[in-house]
Amino acid sequence: MNIFQDIILRITKISIFFYLVLLTCPGLLSAQLNSVITIPVSSVEYQIPEHFPNAEVLRHPKNFYSGRVYRIKSDFPLLPIDSVTAQIKGTASGIERSLNINKLTAQFIDIYIPPDILTDVYTVFITVGDQKYQISFKINGLSLEHLTPEGGGAALLQLPEKLPPAVLYHGQVKCGSETVKCYWESALAGQPNDPTKLLLAVTNFTPAKTVYPIYYSLDGGKNWAPQPFTDFDYTKYCCDPRVRITSGGLGLFSALDIQDSEDPQGSLFLGFFGQEGLKRNMIKSGSPGSGLIADDYPVLNYSPLTDTIYVAVESLDEGIKQEGGRKYPHVLFASKDGGKTFSAINLFKLEIGHYDFPFIVSMDTTPSGALRANLVVTSGGDLPRTFARNEILRFSPTGDQYEVIPGFQFRNWFGTFSGTTLTPSDPRFWLLWSGPQMVIDKNAASPHAGRIYLVWAESEGVRTVNDPNSEYDFKLVQNTDIFLSFSDDDGDTWSNPLKVNDDQSQADQAFPSISIDSAGNVHIAFLDRRETIDQFAYDVYYAIFRNGKISRNIRVNHEHVPFVGGREPGDYMDMVVGYPSLAYVSYPCQNINNLPTDTCVAALNPTIIPDAGGPIFKRGDANRDKEVDISDAVRVLLYLFNGVKISCQDSADANDDGKLDISDAIIILNYLFKNDPPGLPEPFITSGYDWTEDSLGCEE
Repeated sequence: MNIFQDIILRITKISIFFYLVLLTCPGLLSAQLNSVITIPVSSVEYQIPEHFPNAEVLRHPKNFYSGRVYRIKSDFPLLPIDSVTAQIKGTASGIERSLNINKLTAQFIDIYIPPDILTDVYTVFITVGDQKYQISFKINGLSLEHLTPEGGGAALLQLPEKLPPAVLYHGQVKCGSETVKCYWESALAGQPNDPTKLLLAVTNFTPAKTVYPIYYSLDGGKNWAPQPFTDFDYTKYCCDPRVRITSGGLGLFSALDIQDSEDPQGSLFLGFFGQEGLKRNMIKSGSPGSGLIADDYPVLNYSPLTDTIYVAVESLDEGIKQEGGRKYPHVLFASKDGGKTFSAINLFKLEIGHYDFPFIVSMDTTPSGALRANLVVTSGGDLPRTFARNEILRFSPTGDQYEVIPGFQFRNWFGTFSGTTLTPSDPRFWLLWSGPQMVIDKNAASPHAGRIYLVWAESEGVRTVNDPNSEYDFKLVQNTDIFLSFSDDDGDTWSNPLKVNDDQSQADQAFPSISIDSAGNVHIAFLDRRETIDQFAYDVYYAIFRNGKISRNIRVNHEHVPFVGGREPGDYMDMVVGYPSLAYVSYPCQNINNLPTDTCVAALNPTIIPDAGGPIFKRGDANRDKEVDISDAVRVLLYLFNGVKISCQDSADANDDGKLDISDAIIILNYLFKNDPPGLPEPFITSGYDWTEDSLGCEE
């Protein structure tokens, strides 16, 4: 054996020795080789708060998708958010992206996967201080090209500028950026005696980023400015805002902030806006002597007659945690001294403890100042729940006594939160807010003074998803519509429900909002997918209930709002404020990369919106094929010169002058080939009712 062979043999023996040592001492092996900690896939779940209804069902999906917030659980060191970074790299595509980190605790971090990534197996690299972590799992991507049937993303967002004449103008609250989104759960309020003064509260979708909770407008929503808080940690502001303005111009704002836990629990606070400037009052953990911790879904209301501020909130209380199996009681706070002090009524003390999930979703006061609260009780382990009920808490004018009465009994309603698929062909999940929302006619001179209105979203039924690619296995609702009912005897009996949305499609309508003006008109806004049932987007529609009739529906947004499903756009929307001759609707809108980041506010004139009724058609569609093209101009000419029948003369009346003649064919051709005019009179963007009265008819 030569020297060289001897050296090789010695090195081999030494290597085998160290390998055996490391093999028999796994701790040593780990210490030497494991510079990157690998997290098991089982530690990845969707970011669903513990207190959220059916959280366990929603937290663990079958498949992962882009556009979602993932919660990655491990033993992370608790360090400032600035010391944490996350990157994603595709195995096949090689795509590398930095990721936005939403939260950090010692147990988990939340990261946001952008919607515009390709389907691939991705490795997420997380650096926390000096420690590195990695986890690999498959993500089903939603590319921006999915936003149009033809591809190209932004093309879907380019719609005709012409909107119904009821839409007066739009204002945009530019609070978003590449890393900050502030359109979730927007809440709008107007001063009762001055419709030019508005307040808008937004959710901080991206904790640890500076987001102003409140924006104000003094010109009817055309321009907006932030209203900063003093002595306020914006990184702890969270979510679930509600806002009201008193007749004296005092603004009230309630929301949740994050204290020392992963969920928005610990503090409920109120903001005050007036001539003396901005003030802030905390309803802190354990205050006012109840041992209750504000945890979720605060609902704000104000009685102008008794000058009482009400805030209902989901809460934690270890002392009554196990009563009737109810973990989280709902509590009502009331202040009669302008928010300086609050008294608490534990609503769990009512005889409703046998229900699985009771909580207040909306409330309002009567002309006498007495509070009425809408309580939803649900049961069951998946979405939709096994059953859901609506009850009314009826308080005395002094607020010291109350009773529970049955509310409107829904026909096919599965709870405040229900799930549906994004499109008929896409298996990912979209969480719908179904309401109900309540308002009361407080005008003592109104013929309907004291009338209670409810608006909600209700499904045609449920279906079970068996698609192996689906995001979840549980039941999903289908074809939800918006309904309205009212009670003239303080909630004892209710009117037959009226369908609010006037489309004939199988699309979902959800996220209802409701407001009542001084004349007793009820203003309703909701998210609508009648135009985007096969696309990853939605629109915002408005209707008014007056003189016992629902008006025709008006789309208020210029551009479709793209989305990727999940809990987007939040738990609820509180987006409509109405006056007798003016209405405002807030809604998510685009700012960065054609994705929703901001909140827009549209102003409408409800007085010119016709009542619903009559045939539905599309202007210029003379042959009723749902398109406007050259064949429609030909059909008009054949009608004029050959006597060919037109079943819907209203539709063929392209210039809406109340008669059929050659000018209708000419305007169709000018629209098609000269873009002059750029659009035809309503209904044109989508099929709808005629805006003008004439003698022309339309066969159904």
